[in-house]
Amino acid sequence: SVLGTAAAATAVVTVVDNLNPIVITQDLTVTLDANGVGSITAEGVDNGSTDNCAIDTMVLNTTLFNCSNIGENTVTLTVTDVNGNVTAVTANITVVDEILPIITLNGAATITHNAFTAYTDAGAIADDNCGTLNVIVGGDTVNVNTVGSYVITYDAVDASGNNATQVTRTVTVSDTTAPTAIAQDITVQLDASGNASIVAGDID
Repeated sequence: SVLGTAAAATAVVTVVDNLNPIVITQDLTVTLDANGVGSITAEGVDNGSTDNCAIDTMVLNTTLFNCSNIGENTVTLTVTDVNGNVTAVTANITVVDEILPIITLNGAATITHNAFTAYTDAGAIADDNCGTLNVIVGGDTVNVNTVGSYVITYDAVDASGNNATQVTRTVTVSDTTAPTAIAQDITVQLDASGNASIVAGDID
């Protein structure tokens, strides 16, 4: 060989990234709104996920929740880096309903009812963000034979234990019917002094 000479050659160097992203999630609580729905985002569930190069996308398999999801739910956060490496990690989502049911009376809150005629409770309706509920009726029992005021209560509790604000109706039983007078003829015998007396019951 001759001193001072050199040779050159080329080589192809392929740089690859085979490292998956490091995914860190956090558990969340979702409170349903007045329509019975709630939502989360991938960014909300992410708790500082990283990658040796860069993260391309973060996707959640579930983002919307409703009344059927009340309680514990598992979601999956899938993170993909710019080189197509993928890692999926789960998180726990607790769905809660904190909205109180609303009770609406059928008819007026205070009514006057005539005595001695049958009384039927007009009732109430309870609406909730997670459906229509049964109304619990309590309080006084209206006695149509006894004049006075009676207070009826209406309550409702939803599946999450939220109690509606109690609603009441006052029923006032009053006697507005005039009595019917029926008289009978009688014969009264005068006494030795020429007098006689009767009482109301004698001719009733």
